[in-house]
Amino acid sequence: MRKIFIILLSSVALFSCSKDLEQVPTDRLPVDLAVTSVADLEILVNGVYATLVNSDGYCGDFGLYADGKGGDVNYKGSFNHLAPVINLQTNRNSDEASGFYNYNYVAIARINDTFSILGNIKDVSENQAKYDNLIGQLHAIRAYLHFDLLRTFCPMPNLVADMTAPKSGIVISNEKYPVLSTFSRSTMKESYDFVKAEFDEALKTIGTKKVIGEMNYWSVIALRARMELYLGEYSAALADAVNLIDNSPYTLLTKEKWMASWTVEGADETLFEIRTSDTDNAQRNSLGYYCSPIGYAEAAASDGFMAFYNTLDANDIRRESLKEESDSKGKYKAYYTQKYRGRAGVTAPLYVNNPKVIRLSEVYYIAAEAVLNGGTATGAKTAVDYYNSVRVNRISEYTPAAAVTIDDIMNERRIELFCENSRMFDLIRNASEFVHPRFSTPIQVTDARLVTEIPQRELDINPDL
Repeated sequence: MRKIFIILLSSVALFSCSKDLEQVPTDRLPVDLAVTSVADLEILVNGVYATLVNSDGYCGDFGLYADGKGGDVNYKGSFNHLAPVINLQTNRNSDEASGFYNYNYVAIARINDTFSILGNIKDVSENQAKYDNLIGQLHAIRAYLHFDLLRTFCPMPNLVADMTAPKSGIVISNEKYPVLSTFSRSTMKESYDFVKAEFDEALKTIGTKKVIGEMNYWSVIALRARMELYLGEYSAALADAVNLIDNSPYTLLTKEKWMASWTVEGADETLFEIRTSDTDNAQRNSLGYYCSPIGYAEAAASDGFMAFYNTLDANDIRRESLKEESDSKGKYKAYYTQKYRGRAGVTAPLYVNNPKVIRLSEVYYIAAEAVLNGGTATGAKTAVDYYNSVRVNRISEYTPAAAVTIDDIMNERRIELFCENSRMFDLIRNASEFVHPRFSTPIQVTDARLVTEIPQRELDINPDL
């Protein structure tokens, strides 16, 4: 178990309850007094990772955000936890808007606090490599959290006519702020440029070693490739994907390992996962509880997804990732993903599922999509090569395809990344409308409800948002 400082950090976290977070108990040391060594810094970094285990993040609501808004899951229970996301009700007065906003900015504030006290560390030279890796991780986490804020609170870049328009981006949080500070939104270009710069800074010092639950060089490359794909920077996305596929220690899961990979940590192709445990998880607002009929039953496969699922090759191992189930009384009968049925050996299986933020298979799809959109990079293969590379590891007796289209890549992503927070973003990049189980007419990808609104309480405090 990682050690984590019990310290209340002092940054303004960009939300109204931050005054409560400012009170330092008299029996606890302020962070600037407690942290004097690289070992102390490591504990603070562990604390940042622990902040990510939250029901508003990947461990809960945000982990199914794109599946819910994208129409591939539907609720059978009436508990109203994930339902507002599925109903496209993430407006400024919703709990979801506040939750997503707070989740990201609280973690960012912890990072900013940590950066603010680096001058107190006395043994950097004796522990330079470890120190550099930790600093790289902080930049990496801050980058991907800002990227997720952009994905959540702004339209996708391909729908934006002018990325330099005022207030088209997010609040960039890159330092420790005084209490009662107010903020304004940057442009979308400034916001994405900041994420790029943070990824670049991370890559200067972050290590390449694979450590479960931590960012490393290769997870940064993967997340940057995802961002570049969203931005339409296809050659850059392809170059990062080629680098990772050809040079990283990660390998695609085989057919024999694919199902079992959901019950273990550190599976062959998991580039970054958020680590949960019996004592540190999102409990009943977790992925497992949402995706089970004996839980809240709020993320069953939708009819539209099942119609697609039924077209899959009979020998595709991914068909085994859905099962028809109900609770003990026969209620909530539907098909549910089996990805989140618990890690082997834990006592609360539905609670303990590490969300996989990005996997190697997605990087293959990024490469294929980038090639099909005209991207070029040294050492790149054809789009169909990347497509076949995944499918031969998923389908028994697979006959390689001779050609591939964007629709083929979309279908691959749809089944491979089901319930991994991908679908809506894929649709917005590559479609004009889609069928949604809660609406009688197709949803246009330009529908404003696909973007979560800045919480009202933030607007009340910071009128310039």
